[in-house]
Amino acid sequence: MRILRLYFLSISLLIAATVSSAATETYYFFVFSNPVASHEEEYNKWYDQLHAPDVVSIPGFVTAQRFIKNDLPLYRIVDLQVPKYLVVYKIATDNIEGVFKEVSRRLETGETFMSPAFDRATSVSYVYKPFRPEIKGVGGEPKDARPGPKQTYYQVVFTAMVEGKEQEFNRFYDDHHAPELAAIPGFTSAQRMILARPTAATIPATKYLALFKVETSDLTAVKKIAAGPGFTASPAFDREATRGYTFRAIGPVVEGDKVRATRRELDPLRADPRHYTVDVENQWVRVIRERMGPRETMAMHQHPNPGAVIVFLTDRHNRLTTADGRTQELRNPADDLMWSPASGHRSENLTDSPFEAVQIEPRWPSGTRPPPFLPDALDAPKIDPQHYHVELENEFVRVLRVNIGPHEKLARHTHPQTGAILVQLTDQNLRLTQADGTARASTYPAKTARWVEPGAAHQDENLSDQPLRFIRVELKLAAGASDPRGRAIH
Repeated sequence: MRILRLYFLSISLLIAATVSSAATETYYFFVFSNPVASHEEEYNKWYDQLHAPDVVSIPGFVTAQRFIKNDLPLYRIVDLQVPKYLVVYKIATDNIEGVFKEVSRRLETGETFMSPAFDRATSVSYVYKPFRPEIKGVGGEPKDARPGPKQTYYQVVFTAMVEGKEQEFNRFYDDHHAPELAAIPGFTSAQRMILARPTAATIPATKYLALFKVETSDLTAVKKIAAGPGFTASPAFDREATRGYTFRAIGPVVEGDKVRATRRELDPLRADPRHYTVDVENQWVRVIRERMGPRETMAMHQHPNPGAVIVFLTDRHNRLTTADGRTQELRNPADDLMWSPASGHRSENLTDSPFEAVQIEPRWPSGTRPPPFLPDALDAPKIDPQHYHVELENEFVRVLRVNIGPHEKLARHTHPQTGAILVQLTDQNLRLTQADGTARASTYPAKTARWVEPGAAHQDENLSDQPLRFIRVELKLAAGASDPRGRAIH
């Protein structure tokens, strides 16, 4: 009986592993683009140093490689031409729409910087996924190939079929066309794909695409064989509507895992621990404190996704310099706040005074869905907007600016049932009274940043002769959050 149970357990684990592995699929994201006229050098520098690494840093992206349209096409020149440059991204995910939602979010927030040298009007892109196994090519070189260093080429073929002959077309391509081309010296692989996402590209997609990889020192010799006789034909294959484009690699394969690891090394706490320290950290949020002396400069560092709320504890006049040399001067008064998308830069304090700020970085625990953010009828900014003002709100946070006059007692109110970070702009000497009449004191010095947990309805009373001011950052992804290091409320 024990052996039988172990047998069924093994079968169950095997099935579970199979289902799990089958959930992740591979996709190829083809982006064809041109530089704006007279800006090709700027375009290529941006793409190589910034854009390709930015995109491949997004979770789900495996690799990226850039190509340029080759002067010598492997086959005939087609009438409908795609742009001059191509980047091929490989993606592995069980949620392709989630990956592209993150791509869009980073573009919309400016986290993924789009150079003005990129010609948006002529750019076209397509997402395909393999639906047949990759065919390994014979590699090597044609007998009469000129010796020299090998170069890598992609032959990207938007394959067309005669209407009503799809089944026959697929048999022809699977059994004859793809294997016959993979058998040409210089061809190293052949991969058939099917369109995986709708596209609004001005150059239409075809349902099927074939991607052939060629590695050779002499493309002319390979072309001589590929364009020659001896290949199987099919009446189901629409040669006139099929469009093939030959691209040559102009950059290395950029690996997503390596880019993400490098950017982790550029985390502020690792890259510049002298200027950055951590105040709070749990699964829902990290709060880091930034300090710079007069005229000091920080090391290059990378702030993580999705971004952060920055609360300025002193005046700011800083110069930010990105990895590609772009600079920006920023000014903010003390007590100001802002949402800052994820970014990489070096920061320089341009004043003769110390600079200090805290950054509240919301986190989304892995494998979870965003919980509902549900303020109730006693929500503080709803019933008392004079004292609780919503200063900033997005999908990650709601930020309240709180002002309580000397010895002022506020109406009973609630906060959403979610974790929050409080940043003291002034010293706090507060009495909190619960609905049942129990009360406790809450005292904190100015500039303190701390975690607070969801609590019940209460009243705030400022016991000081001075105004009380603080920032409350409510973390929408931390519904019902509890941290043993936290406090109940305020």
